[in-house]
Amino acid sequence: MIATLLALGGVVSWGFILRDWKLGLRLLVLYLPFAGAIILLTSGSIVAHLAKDLLFVLPIYLAFVLHGVSRRNLKFPPILLLSVLLLAGIVIFQMANPALPNLKVALVGAKVWLMYVPLLAVTAAALDEERDIVALMRAMVALAPVPCMVGLGQYLGSSTVGYEETITAFYGDAAAGATQGFSAFQFGGELYRLPSTFQSVAHYFGYVEHSIVPAYVVLRSDPSKLWRRYALIVLLLLIAAGFLSGARAAFVFIPALLVLILVLDRVLVGVTIWIVAVPTLFLLVLNLAGLDALAVFDHVNELGKHYATGLVVRSVIDAATNFTWGLGTGMSTIAARHFVSGDERLVLFESQYAKAITELGIAGGFALVAVFASMVAASLRTLRRAQRRWHSTAAALTAYFILLPIHSLKGWPLDWEPANVYFWMFGAMIIVLPRLAQEPRPAARSIPLRELWLMQRQARRGGAPASGAGEPAPDGVMRLR
Repeated sequence: MIATLLALGGVVSWGFILRDWKLGLRLLVLYLPFAGAIILLTSGSIVAHLAKDLLFVLPIYLAFVLHGVSRRNLKFPPILLLSVLLLAGIVIFQMANPALPNLKVALVGAKVWLMYVPLLAVTAAALDEERDIVALMRAMVALAPVPCMVGLGQYLGSSTVGYEETITAFYGDAAAGATQGFSAFQFGGELYRLPSTFQSVAHYFGYVEHSIVPAYVVLRSDPSKLWRRYALIVLLLLIAAGFLSGARAAFVFIPALLVLILVLDRVLVGVTIWIVAVPTLFLLVLNLAGLDALAVFDHVNELGKHYATGLVVRSVIDAATNFTWGLGTGMSTIAARHFVSGDERLVLFESQYAKAITELGIAGGFALVAVFASMVAASLRTLRRAQRRWHSTAAALTAYFILLPIHSLKGWPLDWEPANVYFWMFGAMIIVLPRLAQEPRPAARSIPLRELWLMQRQARRGGAPASGAGEPAPDGVMRLR
């Protein structure tokens, strides 16, 4: 049944995207909250794993080559372009590493590293006008409440009906894998590891964390008052859902991201409000869930010290010491496990940097750091140049690019949805914002009341309007004065 729906969806999506590749970007974003659920409901079938690419990414690339590649002479910061090309070159070079057990592992690794890099150019070309970036940001928040409500519902069900019973009701036999064997943390009450509509709690929290950026942008910058109000509701839902997702990183990165955004946006009153509001919401959510906030804080504090002084640093050092030249593309990629035999094994570390070194060698680790650093540099440059209209957008994106490299010390955010898509889309926004800020918004022509009356009178008589009276404003809007 799901396979049939995916096939029908593919026919529809290819038809729409080949006609309008910009629409394809929004459809891709709208699909992301449900990609994990489809994978779980199909027991991890290869078609479900590739559905995002087959239904959206490939037709977007094809349509872009056919219709969009010549639309604009895109200019990328040279350091960013060189660092991305360096990383891509090392990934491709390491596909020939003799330590690789087979070509399939290399292809899986290359897909994870490089499949979504072209979104940097495609998205930059798609954002021609202000309305394009507004529409894309709206698409990113439009369905964000769905996984939040599902996750909160799973928490309520787990704490009343039962953890195993609730998640099994959602995903059947796949529930155990999605929850790491129904693991939970004891903080006075239980903090359950919930997948919501994703493959795991890590994917779920990754979506929540990344959605905070467009939610803040829409809240601060959208021209529609209705969308701004909606974004405020979404932002509060994201915070509450993140705290109860079971991802301990939420208690660190959600407050850090919000406060950093507000500081960079120079919203001093907002900083004060959120410095008070986030801890208040944190305490309220945990109290309603029956969790001991002090126990949560102590646990996260100790965990952070352990990661900072032990696990993260040690994993990077071990990778650099043991795999100086790299084992080859894919040898530290979880998805490649389906293509290794019993006497072969992948080498997995809980760090994006250690993974890069293990697969690509120390040179690949430096290339990844260069990509992160060039994104930070580009975002800071855009933030300095951003005008009032785009300052909040630049501030949110800059905060994201500052914190993501820190988050990558523990975990592989670039390997998973939505970071593997949003990272490059956000990078494209950073690139085009200075151009959008330089393009003046056309001023409307004011129409005197007497001229407007003459225009209406001429129209009723079927004649041409008086000279000059019927000329529309440059933006097509006529305003009275």
